[in-house]
Amino acid sequence: EQAVAKLGEETGKPPQGRACDVTDAGSISKFFAFTDDLWKTLDILVNNAGIGVFRSVGEMSAADWQRTIDTNLTGVFHFSHHAIERFRRSGGGFIVN
Repeated sequence: EQAVAKLGEETGKPPQGRACDVTDAGSISKFFAFTDDLWKTLDILVNNAGIGVFRSVGEMSAADWQRTIDTNLTGVFHFSHHAIERFRRSGGGFIVN
């Protein structure tokens, strides 16, 4: 709450946000619909969702592996793909991984 208040003071606008499951295509589409409605354009994407399973491969389950890949790689791909569509329409943008 303090960070939100501080950002609002510094920018003159309250920050906006929305939770998103980066492993779910429907959630990602809803997230970008939200951003399109709110800002109309996109300048930067920061891919910062990630998980780690800190066990040896022999101790990991297939579900652990798939959840890690879906979050850390597939989510980045889908978010980047959506962002690049918007960057093309607006003339450019940046992706930070």
